[in-house]
Amino acid sequence: MLEIFLLGCAVGLNPFVTLTIVLMGAASNKGLLGPEAFGMPDPAIIIVVAAMVGVDILLDKWPRTAKTWGIVSVGGRGVIAVVLGLEYATYTGLPEVLAAAAMVGLAVSVWGLRIYAVKVTKAKLAGLERVAIGGYADFSASIINFVALVSVIAAALLSALVLAIGAVLVRGWTKE
Repeated sequence: MLEIFLLGCAVGLNPFVTLTIVLMGAASNKGLLGPEAFGMPDPAIIIVVAAMVGVDILLDKWPRTAKTWGIVSVGGRGVIAVVLGLEYATYTGLPEVLAAAAMVGLAVSVWGLRIYAVKVTKAKLAGLERVAIGGYADFSASIINFVALVSVIAAALLSALVLAIGAVLVRGWTKE
């Protein structure tokens, strides 16, 4: 169940970073969900998902495209969360509906917190709020996923820490 927590948090932070690292791990037999997860991913799929990381990073931070890209990326979060939830269910024997629903619920909740953080920091960061919050989320998703390749427990703890730090910062900004 720790995998659902850390992957759900990471998908909420950045779905494309998460899927890229999970697929790269599967391709190198160091997959988070075991060597059977995803079989052997096609390198073309990994390249497309990795390219989406760059697209996401650019379009999410640019004010003119942020709203439209936000709609696209929430759909991407949902699809990626369902795919990862179903893979986790296959790997562990957990009911598919439960795994997918838990993954989607966590991803959307974390994404909602991210959007709230952008709104709260808007006045404080003078137009750089999307860059600051988005950069924190993108970096955190990367670190969580790479740590997960080594230790699921450490990655789950890191996920909790990332969320706690974000919550404390946002709470402090809302009080000012």
